[in-house]
Amino acid sequence: MDIQDGGKRRSRKRGVGRRRKTESTDATVVTKDDSVKTPASVPAPVVAPSSVAKPVPAKIVLAPPKKKPAKLMLVPKGKTVAPRHQPAKTFKAKRLQVTIDNTAKTQKQRKSVLSKVEAMTEDQVRAAAVAVRLSRRETVAKVPINLLREMLKDYQMMRKSLV
Repeated sequence: MDIQDGGKRRSRKRGVGRRRKTESTDATVVTKDDSVKTPASVPAPVVAPSSVAKPVPAKIVLAPPKKKPAKLMLVPKGKTVAPRHQPAKTFKAKRLQVTIDNTAKTQKQRKSVLSKVEAMTEDQVRAAAVAVRLSRRETVAKVPINLLREMLKDYQMMRKSLV
């Protein structure tokens, strides 16, 4: 059903959510503090609840949130111990840029470097590893010779760009 109002057409709204609301059953009264008085203070009339009584939902009181106990840190009595300073690392990883060169000259140099390292004695390999700082003097005796040879070969190949 349409209602005409000054040339404007409006359709009647329907549905549950569109009904006119009745007055609420709980009458809230706001009172002023007696310490502050105004010359024309008139008490507000109290509104009586409407004839339609709605069931009042029960109030739920939630318990206050539980407090977590504070985390305790046990500290020895007396002077505090500062964390020990760690010594700087002897060997650090380095970023390398490698260009692969596969010419006959490079291959020949690579073979000669590998054969020179293979021809060295154990003492010479250990001395060369210490000289190029692949190992320390006090620990070079504990390292297996095969590992030292491989390290020396790889070092020479990278150093002379024979990859």
